[in-house]
Amino acid sequence: MEADKYLVTQAAYNSVAKGYAGNAYAKQWMKGYLADFCVWVGQPGKVLDLGCGPGHDAALFVARGFQVTGFDFSAKMIIEAQKRVLGARFVQGDFREMDFPNDEFDAVWSVGSLHHLPKSDLPEILQKVYWCLKSGGYMFIAVKGGEGEMIATGEQIGVGTKVRKFWSYWQPKEFVKVIGQAGFRVVKQAHTESMRKKELPQDKRNEWWVNVWCRK
Repeated sequence: MEADKYLVTQAAYNSVAKGYAGNAYAKQWMKGYLADFCVWVGQPGKVLDLGCGPGHDAALFVARGFQVTGFDFSAKMIIEAQKRVLGARFVQGDFREMDFPNDEFDAVWSVGSLHHLPKSDLPEILQKVYWCLKSGGYMFIAVKGGEGEMIATGEQIGVGTKVRKFWSYWQPKEFVKVIGQAGFRVVKQAHTESMRKKELPQDKRNEWWVNVWCRK
């Protein structure tokens, strides 16, 4: 990612980490999706929470018996995760420089993180994810739907602070194609309204998400 796109998003999440964590743990928007994902995966194993933020989803995986590794670019989000989640490993780093061992994880969970990467960077990162996932392993990815890429200023939901972040917006067919090209078999895909729609500012209530379930 170009430095300005990358660092502007990192700075945004560092600046709101504590408030973001409080809201994320209170709301647990993805709890239902995560429960269904765990049923699909079956027996608990090793899961990579890619873009783990303050560890709110990691906490749910730990409670279900999974061995969790959370990975995030924001150092302050990682600090929040380490304070709040016992029994999980959290790693701060650049997605482009991930270097987990081959066949390390049984499942990968990535919600609300890959849409902060330029589209041109995604194939390389998905390839890294592919190699660290075991054969037959499971993956769920959720990104914001739409078109284009931009740095935009907006209110951080649950915090009340305006921050600048880089966004890439995806059409379902476009996103599924990139995932398939990385070697994954897409099992299911859907586009849905935001689960936090009622909390969004009026001008953002039409936002939607691309959700993809796949296997290696």
